[in-house]
Amino acid sequence: MGPKPSKHIEYDRNDIKTQGYISITTKEKEKKKYFRLSHKSLKYSDGQNIPSKNKAFFDKNFKIRLENPDEAILVLEVKNIRGQIQQWQLKFETNDEYISWVSLIKKAKRPIWEDPIENLACKQCNVDFSVSNRQHHCRKCGKVYCYLHSSNKIAIPELEYNTPVRVCDNCFKDS
Repeated sequence: MGPKPSKHIEYDRNDIKTQGYISITTKEKEKKKYFRLSHKSLKYSDGQNIPSKNKAFFDKNFKIRLENPDEAILVLEVKNIRGQIQQWQLKFETNDEYISWVSLIKKAKRPIWEDPIENLACKQCNVDFSVSNRQHHCRKCGKVYCYLHSSNKIAIPELEYNTPVRVCDNCFKDS
C-alpha cells in the first residue's frame, strides 16, 4: 500500500487549456480571433496556424473587469507584450462557451504553489516543518505555512474557488 494521495492537488498546469475563435473588441473594432489559453498566458492571432502577436500573461496586471453572462461578454484588463495596459472585450458565441472560458481563465490565474521541498519552515513564524507540524499551501498566494498561520478558510471566486478553501493569515486579513 503506497502513500495516501493528497486530496488537495494544485491546479493542473499542462500547456493548452482551451482554444477557439472568439470575437474581441479593442480600440472600438470587433474582430473574430483565434485564442489559446495556457497556464501562463492568453494569446490570440488571426488564425489557428498563425503565430500569436498579442499575448497577456497571468500576472498582477491581468484583471477581470466585467463578467456579463447574460450577454456572454468578458472584459479583461491586460498588459500586452509591449508593456501597454489594454482592455479586451471578449464576446462568446454561446453561454456554455462563456462559462467554460471564464472558469478556465480564473483557474489559470491561480498562483503557482511554492515547492514544499525547498520551503522547510513557515513563511510567517519560521518554525520548521515536521511530522507533527505539517506544511499547508495558501490557495490565494501559493506560499507555505504551518497550520497555525493557515487555518482560515474563505471562498475566492476570482480564482474559481467558490467554496471556502485554506488561506494564510495575511490573505485572510486582505480579503
